[in-house]
Order: sequence, then structure tokens, then C-alpha cells
Amino acid sequence: MRFTYDFLNDNFNRFNREIFEDCLPPVLFLSSCARSFLGRYEFCRNPFTGKTEAGSRIMRFSLKFDAEPQVLEDVLLHEMIHLYIESQNLKDTRVHGKIFTAMMNDINARFHRHITLRVKNGGEAQEVQKSEFLAYRVTFCLMKRADGSQLLLRTAHQDMFRFWELVPKRFEAVSYSWYCTRHTFFARFKKSQHGDTAYEVQPEMLQPYMQYAKLLRREGNFIRS
Repeated sequence: MRFTYDFLNDNFNRFNREIFEDCLPPVLFLSSCARSFLGRYEFCRNPFTGKTEAGSRIMRFSLKFDAEPQVLEDVLLHEMIHLYIESQNLKDTRVHGKIFTAMMNDINARFHRHITLRVKNGGEAQEVQKSEFLAYRVTFCLMKRADGSQLLLRTAHQDMFRFWELVPKRFEAVSYSWYCTRHTFFARFKKSQHGDTAYEVQPEMLQPYMQYAKLLRREGNFIRS
């Protein structure tokens, strides 16, 4: 069996009711052709409010693997634990830290599940369909601050030159880099018209997609890739 929207939606609602006491917020389910993961949870947090942006919670599930329904359910539950920790503003020690492990073990014991930290699936590189690429370029600035947080600001291509040094100073970034890409993942971030709106992003969320981004450099009055 492979993931389907009905399977994910029905089981998400069921597990939310039976295991998480209906406390989980809605998420968007997206398919993937990745071979490196079965499921992945993604979200974007506004650095000014500290709150997760509305509509930014996404669960991606690979259609490349055929597995028993219970295995797919456990993968969904794995991502739902991530959703619970994020939506409840809990601070874990790492991605699969003490809170995650405790919740996983508790759900496994109480509901006779077999959730694991990682499902072995071959570990091959992620594949991306042509449909996941845009006909236009997305330009963005990736910044790091002194506290270790990472911010992403997307801007129109024509505004990039005047924002090149202004944006990092505005957000007190200790380092920054500009990129361009055609991958649809980056189109989810709204353009900042005035260079004053950035999103806090998690490195593990960006990692699979940065391979499709070209690093930009400024040479006098020109910006080159």
C-alpha cells in the first residue's frame, strides 16, 4: 500500500481524536517522490511574533514506497508527534530528543503501535519531479543570527540589489547568503516588499531543497550566480 490523501486525512483525524485529544491543528498533506524519507513535517515561524505562520504546517509523504497499512500509520504518527511538540511550543533537546522519545514510547505502549525514530528505506538521494520546479526564479536571503536561529527572506528579483546589505543589518544577522532557485518549496514564502518580513526556518527543513538553489554573489553593480 502507498500513501493516499484519504488514508492520511482519515487516520490523521482518527489519531488526533483517539491519541492527541483533538489538540492538533490542521496540516496540509503533500506527496513527494523522495527515496530518502517516508514522511517529513515542515513549518515556518515568524521571527517577530514567535508564532507559526498560518498555513505553513506541511506533512510530506513519499509515494515511492509500498508498505503495510500499519507501517504507514506509524509513519503518520511519527510526524504527528513532531506536530504536537511544535504546536504546543515545547522545547525538545533535539529533533528526536527526550520529549519526542518519551511520547513515542508512551503511544507505543498504550496503543500497541510500533513507531520508530527512523524507518529504514534505502537511504537513497531524494528525487524531485519536474512538476516541482517553477517557470520563474525565486530569490531569497538566508541569514543566521547570534542566537543560532536561521531566517529566510524572499524578495522580488528586481529588489534584491537594494536589499543586499540592508536586510542582514535590519535583522542583525552575523552571516548571510543570497540564492536563486526554481524549486516550488521556496515559493511558499511570501515576498517581502519592504525587506522587513522574514521567516524563522529549521535547518533540517531546508536541507533537502538547498541543493536546487544557486548561491549568488555581488560584483560591483552586478549580481551573478
